[in-house]
Amino acid sequence: MKSIEFHTDPFGEDIIVSQGGAHRTFSEKDTELIKLMYAEIETMYPDAFNRLQELYSPSADFRYLVVRRFVKCNFGLADEKPDIDHEGNWNLEKVKCPLRGGFCCDEEVICSPKFNTGLTSRETEILSLINIPVKEIANKFFISISTAENHIANIKKKLNLGNNTELTQYAIKHNILK
Repeated sequence: MKSIEFHTDPFGEDIIVSQGGAHRTFSEKDTELIKLMYAEIETMYPDAFNRLQELYSPSADFRYLVVRRFVKCNFGLADEKPDIDHEGNWNLEKVKCPLRGGFCCDEEVICSPKFNTGLTSRETEILSLINIPVKEIANKFFISISTAENHIANIKKKLNLGNNTELTQYAIKHNILK
């Protein structure tokens, strides 16, 4: 996959800048990209996906509309960091929106959505610190080293990962690492 940068132009059009710098308008004709992103949104951001389905499922172009809204709310800034890199990692952005700050009923649902790991909040906290020694993780949470190790083992099992290097890579890929 090539790196992709999305941004909204001054006229409100969604622009795709692909690796190499080619610019074009994102449209319902981008069927392969829409299919891939639609599946990723469903898997990685289920709350956002469910809300987007509520809003757009009556439309014939609902998959395009779901992806377009997600792009507008989370990838709309023109910057140097690809929104989707060549490895398929997503880098969500805090996009300016006049409805933010209390007027948007979809803030932190569609906009800045919560990533779904299937982990408990404590496991997610521990995963965010996976690059530091287990003893420091245990001290930070006032738990025994054994309990910290059990949490890490459970995280590996839930995510089907084999070692701490894979956990670190996972945490980096999904912007969990602190």
